[in-house]
Amino acid sequence: MKKRLLCVITIIALVTVLFPLNISAGSSVTLNAIPSRYRGDSVTISGTAGLDEITVKVLRPNNTVLYVNVLEGGSFYDTFTLPADTAFGAYTVIAGKGSDTAAVTFRVTERSEAGDDEDSSSDQADQPDVGEPEVKITDDGASRVVTEPSLDEGSGTAASAISAELMEKALGQAKENSEGIRKVILVIPEVRDAERYTMQLPVNVLSSGERNTRIEIETPLGTITAPGNMFTSDPGNGENIKFTIGLADKTHMAEDIRRQIGDRPVIELNVIAGEKLINWNNPDAPITISIPYTPIAEELKDPEHITVWYIDGQGNAVPVPNGRYDAATGKVTFTTTHMSKYAIAFVKKTFADIQDCSWSKKEIEVLASKGIIEGTSATSYSPKSNITRADFITLLVRALELKSSFTGSFDDVKASDYYYNAAGIAKKLGIITGVGNNKFNPKAYITREDMMDMAARAMEATGKIKSDADISGLSAYTDSVSISSYAKASVAALIKNGIIIGNGKMINPRGYTTREEIAVVIYRIYNK
Repeated sequence: MKKRLLCVITIIALVTVLFPLNISAGSSVTLNAIPSRYRGDSVTISGTAGLDEITVKVLRPNNTVLYVNVLEGGSFYDTFTLPADTAFGAYTVIAGKGSDTAAVTFRVTERSEAGDDEDSSSDQADQPDVGEPEVKITDDGASRVVTEPSLDEGSGTAASAISAELMEKALGQAKENSEGIRKVILVIPEVRDAERYTMQLPVNVLSSGERNTRIEIETPLGTITAPGNMFTSDPGNGENIKFTIGLADKTHMAEDIRRQIGDRPVIELNVIAGEKLINWNNPDAPITISIPYTPIAEELKDPEHITVWYIDGQGNAVPVPNGRYDAATGKVTFTTTHMSKYAIAFVKKTFADIQDCSWSKKEIEVLASKGIIEGTSATSYSPKSNITRADFITLLVRALELKSSFTGSFDDVKASDYYYNAAGIAKKLGIITGVGNNKFNPKAYITREDMMDMAARAMEATGKIKSDADISGLSAYTDSVSISSYAKASVAALIKNGIIIGNGKMINPRGYTTREEIAVVIYRIYNK
């Protein structure tokens, strides 16, 4: 008898802990309503709490625990996916801490019940179909899924989620395009008053190592396109990951930066796993960001000066060289290897000593505005001066945003040199081989043939060209016999692709390269 009494007391204590009796009296926690859902649907839990931390529990109809998570207080939201074998009936969501809790209920229904269930018919009368979204195939073979987000009014976040089953279905139906890429497009439609959009999806699709898979998350604020090898492993040791794109807070930026940005968009990108921000950085798998943008009249006159800035932790602006405006899409697009704040800006940088450089002025100004090239002072570019081998390889690596890990460099390149990383990357990628005896001779002026050889190798490494041009075409230039044998294929490739034009019928391979010549060559490479 005593054992039975002790068992009953233990059960009562356990139930009291799991299911507090005083759920709503004087609670500082509020929960938003949750509509009825179907098996396999995502469920979004959101609300506010005057607590530092809360526990969220979802109870099945038989009062067993289906889902538990610990969240930060304030405006909170969480999303999970109902299993395919979820029992039908009423589910209770409890959020809070101790006796300070709130609760709401929602139903999991059969699809045939949606119109017959007396308890849910009135609630669902004005609700859209919450079943599994339809997978549609685009003209280029991509799978496209339009999701149904829910808005957390407290945080201004519109959240959507894709189940593992739906993602598997979308990937299975996607077809490779002409470039061998298989893409799934996940759309979050515009939600009134939303300041940020979040998409939850299975993490395995981005840690599969599939370089030819792309997951595109399309929102009204911008589109994120991530490759299947974005993560080298599961970053959260779980099943799901969340991408967030939202309007960034400008208050911590320097005053001059805010003034230059003006009313142009500033977005913040985050990746979340297990409710924690992921400090993602993968040089081998950049993501692509596209932001809708309508230039003003002044910008349309010089759209190449529409640029992208990365806003660092101190509020400073760092140019993103590849950021550019595409009039055909009406978007500013750039690639990045880390999440942060990014702003659209309009920059027109010029120098006092290039005003008479009619054939190179535009190229110098565009590249300087994008942060690719720098002047010899704040007001001077020194266009007629020769350029060193170190400066050229630095510009080339920066313009093409070449990245690679390396363990060693040339003997005459020190770790403290400003060109150390550029030289190491270029050597690792086979762009430069040196002048012999593991020397690079960085401070020497670069000849035109060496410049062309490095440029062609860099463009081939990034897939911009192939060094398969017929070198017999070089005979059209009167000084082609002066081109060193190691550079002939590279020179021919650059001529074939319009990067090098020559001066009349001369290439001048042994002459030194000037800073204005470099600007024109880098500009053509940049736009190839």
